[in-house]
Amino acid sequence: MMDVDKHAEELASTLGVDKQEAKADLESLLQYSVPLEEAKQSVRRKHGDGGGGGDAAPEASELAEITTGLNNVTVTVRVLTVGTRRIQYQGDEQTIREGRFGDETGTISYTSPNSISVPRHRSPWPTNPSRPPPKSVATAS
Repeated sequence: MMDVDKHAEELASTLGVDKQEAKADLESLLQYSVPLEEAKQSVRRKHGDGGGGGDAAPEASELAEITTGLNNVTVTVRVLTVGTRRIQYQGDEQTIREGRFGDETGTISYTSPNSISVPRHRSPWPTNPSRPPPKSVATAS
């Protein structure tokens, strides 16, 4: 069994955050089988340290540019669908969020163990299928 406390303490010390917060962030990722080093990198990014040198700021992209293995990107999209699904994970039933995002370059499916916050926009014009709705920026929490 891995010692999450040791890794959380190391992250908390490096990032200047509370150890319990770092531990909760790590455990949340590890419960979804995220590899330890990737989970630690994600916690570093969350708290403003990209780690390993380089710029920690997200890189702006379009959906057509998103590939597996690409990390730390910002994409402005329309939320096309939002839903929930119950899954069995390591013997426990859990709810995940799922749906589709879209932009002018394409669409992509998403799943998230966390809720998705989507600002609601009311269109000032009647619904017109040939005119796309205003963009929304979705953020995971």
